[in-house]
Amino acid sequence: MRSVHPLPHIIDFNRLLSAMCKIKPFPPFSSVISLYRQLLLLGIRPDIYSLNIMANCYCRLGLVHLGFSILASFIKLGYQPDIATFNTLINGLLHSNNLAPAVKLLDKIIKLGLTPDNFTYGTMVKGLCRARNHTSALKLLRKMESHGHCMPDVVIYNTIIDCLCKDNLLGKALNLFSEMKTKGIPPDVVTYTTLIQGMCILGQRKEALQMLTEMLENNILPDVETYTTLIDMYCKEAEVSKARAIFDLMHKKGVYPNVITYNTLLDGYCLRGELHKAEKLLDQMVKGGCKPDVVTFNCLINGYCKSRKIDKALAVLHEMPLKGLTPDVVTYTTVIDALCKDNRLICASQLLKEMESHGMNLMFLLGIHCLMGCVKVHKLMKQWHYLEKWRAMKWSLILSHTMSLLLVCVKLADLVKRWNSS
Repeated sequence: MRSVHPLPHIIDFNRLLSAMCKIKPFPPFSSVISLYRQLLLLGIRPDIYSLNIMANCYCRLGLVHLGFSILASFIKLGYQPDIATFNTLINGLLHSNNLAPAVKLLDKIIKLGLTPDNFTYGTMVKGLCRARNHTSALKLLRKMESHGHCMPDVVIYNTIIDCLCKDNLLGKALNLFSEMKTKGIPPDVVTYTTLIQGMCILGQRKEALQMLTEMLENNILPDVETYTTLIDMYCKEAEVSKARAIFDLMHKKGVYPNVITYNTLLDGYCLRGELHKAEKLLDQMVKGGCKPDVVTFNCLINGYCKSRKIDKALAVLHEMPLKGLTPDVVTYTTVIDALCKDNRLICASQLLKEMESHGMNLMFLLGIHCLMGCVKVHKLMKQWHYLEKWRAMKWSLILSHTMSLLLVCVKLADLVKRWNSS
């Protein structure tokens, strides 16, 4: 485009820059900024749209201060920043965890006479909810209504309802749910699914099923997340047959399970020791085109270990790299724990070394915890190099573990002390 004479209009370049910003999964924001600078060198005058693109690029790169510097370009070129400009800056501040400045900027643009839109308020509500500040989110909702700039939509209500449910404030979430229906804002699948999840977390199974019934009566079809929530609810209550019925219903309704759905049901089978059903589900998962992940194999390994089928668990562990998956700390510690309980200490020690070779030193203490459960003191001392590494760990790392693990650390420290004094 630069070689064309005369040069294309700024609108044509804006289309190019805008398209580049939409490239997924990693938009080349730095390249967009570089191209914009070249346009300036060619003497092309930017317009409001191109300046907004630059502000967005800087903010998306985490350089919010440079995003604000674009305001100087607005003034220099005689332009007035619009609401899209400030929406971009507010969004940048929120993504940089600068919540207070974002709130102040919103107040300032209202005082300047600009009219915030649903995107402005939606972005602010999302930022407040991300910070788990549901009180301020509700206040902003009321302010939005009182100012009359624009009315809250279902997305804003859903965001606040989700925040309330995550804070176990289901009562307030249901009040907001009733309010939005009274105001003529119809709930959607996200609204119902969020409330069902909140009810399931609090163990309100009956209420969750009632909410599902209301959802269906309003001709709102459940999505994969809705079904997965119900499957998880039944699995946690050890009613895997009902979870399976929901799973089969998904297929009949044309809703295809994702990896989380499969993992949830597979874990339910494994915890009940129904490993043959878990294996069949894994085969169905692969045939259905859903690729198993580390969590899938961790569930299966845990099931084998609980059923004392340790060799099968080891086979799955060694199969994972062949499928392009790297075992994580949960994988290793599950197998190590089972090996220790089965008194297979040499194999457990080999896995500890393998963990170390994969850079899992931070979680290494979990392996020691497993060994402590079944190894006598004189056998544990044979693993002396592991104890030495434990001594080198900083307390800041130790404090990140659970209280039970801290107790084990104290015992280990006492063992090391005795070893040194002997």
